[in-house]
Amino acid sequence: MTPKRSLIIDDEDDIREVAQVSLELDMDGPATLAAIRADATTRDIPVLFLTASTQAADRARLAALGAAGILTGPFDPLKLAGAIATTLHCEPASPR
Repeated sequence: MTPKRSLIIDDEDDIREVAQVSLELDMDGPATLAAIRADATTRDIPVLFLTASTQAADRARLAALGAAGILTGPFDPLKLAGAIATTLHCEPASPR
């Protein structure tokens, strides 16, 4: 069986490390968020979930874990940056 690969691009070493560890440990989103919150160097990073689940219980669980926001898919790729900015209460980045 051919191994699956993921490409993680981020300019912050600690973010790449958390993402890599979570993929290597086969953690799901909530477990990854718990690991991020448990680490003093990453605990204050806002984490957004993009999920297909619209169940109130799922959303409440993610919020209780400390998710900064939950975006429900499907999503419009052209509007994703704006939705993230709105959720985080900040201005979207300008295109370069």
